[in-house]
Amino acid sequence: MSLKLDKNKYKTQVDINNYFHLDSVMDYKIGNKKLNTSFDTICLLVNAPYFKEEMKNKDTFVKKIEELVKLFHTKNNVSQPFKKLITTLWSNIMKGDVKESVLTLELFTNDNIKEIKTLVITVVNEDVKPDANNTYLQNENMRDMGSHIRHSLHKNNIGSCNLMFLGLDNDDIVNVMEGFVLSMYQFKKYKTGLEKDTINKHPYSQKGKGRKNPNNIVKKTLKTLKGGNNQKKTKKTSSLKSDNGKDTDNVKKTNTNNTYVLHLCVMNNDGKKLKKMVDEMLVITRNIHMCQDLLNEPGNKINPVSFVGFIKHYIDLHNLPLKVKVLEEDELKKMGMNLLVSVGQGSLPEMRSRLVVLQYNSSSNNSKSKGKKNNGGDNSKVDCVLIGKGVTQDTGGIFIKPGSSIPEMKTDKAGACVVFALMSALSKLGNKKNIVGLLPIAENSIGPGATIPGDIIKAYNGMNVEIVDTDGEGRLMMADCLSYAQDKWSGAMCVDVSTLTMELEYMSCKEFSSVIGLNTDKEMENMVKNGEEIGERLVKFPFLRGKVEEELKSDVADIRNVVKKCQGQIYPSTTFLAHFVKEGVRWIHLDLGGNTYKLDRGYSYPEEETVGVGIKLLAGLF
Repeated sequence: MSLKLDKNKYKTQVDINNYFHLDSVMDYKIGNKKLNTSFDTICLLVNAPYFKEEMKNKDTFVKKIEELVKLFHTKNNVSQPFKKLITTLWSNIMKGDVKESVLTLELFTNDNIKEIKTLVITVVNEDVKPDANNTYLQNENMRDMGSHIRHSLHKNNIGSCNLMFLGLDNDDIVNVMEGFVLSMYQFKKYKTGLEKDTINKHPYSQKGKGRKNPNNIVKKTLKTLKGGNNQKKTKKTSSLKSDNGKDTDNVKKTNTNNTYVLHLCVMNNDGKKLKKMVDEMLVITRNIHMCQDLLNEPGNKINPVSFVGFIKHYIDLHNLPLKVKVLEEDELKKMGMNLLVSVGQGSLPEMRSRLVVLQYNSSSNNSKSKGKKNNGGDNSKVDCVLIGKGVTQDTGGIFIKPGSSIPEMKTDKAGACVVFALMSALSKLGNKKNIVGLLPIAENSIGPGATIPGDIIKAYNGMNVEIVDTDGEGRLMMADCLSYAQDKWSGAMCVDVSTLTMELEYMSCKEFSSVIGLNTDKEMENMVKNGEEIGERLVKFPFLRGKVEEELKSDVADIRNVVKKCQGQIYPSTTFLAHFVKEGVRWIHLDLGGNTYKLDRGYSYPEEETVGVGIKLLAGLF
């Protein structure tokens, strides 16, 4: 029987034009001791521990507010009634009785004209003690505050805002900005809006008499623009002071299509350093959004063919210094990567397993090569090989999963998405390491050629593996890639990334990922520490030998892909992979299982189905 690609089911190309693009919806400027006076809203972020320590005298706070209003014009002063109001606010903040206060002020913006401005004072970290043990909560509160600001702007139909900071250092400000931009992500390309029309036209629909049309509500802000997807033009002021105190462009008005325009007013003459930090964060965040786009795509849109096409197109579109090589099924068989091949045997012939090899050579980002077409290079010694599991849809194969869990398995390609997004970001930032990415891509499906439980497959390293459970496919793909990486790039540290076990989701309650490794204790400890700072918690498990190895012994082959009796999967899967790691090789296994999909956390910035966990975590290694 001849099987052909069903064009209606599978897409060979992915339209990226409808993806979320951060550059289209957000812009920012940094001003040294200068506000954008054309913006009507000023948000002052107050770090509660700093406030209670440094603002013990109410007059100190009054002086700070006076400095703020004088940034609009030197004629502005704190009147006696205004001082009384500020003093009351100071008292409430000191007692912890207020989280946010909104003040409407009439201020001079030039010698003769007063304008209405809205001052929003927001308190963060009220309930967190400032010590090393609370780094995670402190930084997450900052990100959550950024999300809160973005939601408030959207809710109140405000597109431009001044941000000022009291007691926040540059790291805090970057975390606020990160929360702001992460909360903006949307995946709406398959939302046509037609279902709303259908419901309204249905004979049994109830439109709700007497309900107000939100489109008719008059907003009180004077200069606003739509949030969300309704991008309209706004005018922004580009008047910023450089380090020498001169205006960079004389309050010149320019047009932008961006939904949000933020002006960060800093008072510490550290604007250049902050800009570098924010710009680096934005590079990472753009790639987190790209990772989310890929993860949100279902299996009939992102499949082994279209995934490879996306990678090539994205690299060309952004002129990234990455070399790409794609090894397809026939070549994989010649190489002996039969475990990887076996995973995709149930798919249509066009959708069989592939291996994408990405190479980044740091020397290709030097000044001499700028502006030239870059092939990534492969002559330098490789520092690290990243291996990302890319199962575009995991049905479980013959060991089919419960139906309710299969839709979520579009995220089983998270490892490959994370590795590709990470390498894209690192190459854009000009990282100094030489890095290789291996993306084994397959669809674990059911078909005439599918691997059958009990089959014995010869691995790349020569071991014969008994495939007892076809739903333990990830470790098979990773095993072949680990062996190949050690042969091809001897001496490099190997880091594999995957959603390998759902057991981690139950254990962690989606609060942390896990890491296990060999000869990499220092690197793993640094990853754990970094995870606390960046909001992606990580728990290091010890590598254990003993009973699990006994349970992986096969009666008919060298090894089984699952254990015989043990109910757990974290250690069996890791122990299986360890059989494909040579003695002395530095190896890290990062399991993201359960933490890539619908986290449902208390804070609001990772809102969509997938959240791109792992990119920031791994970036800390480099």
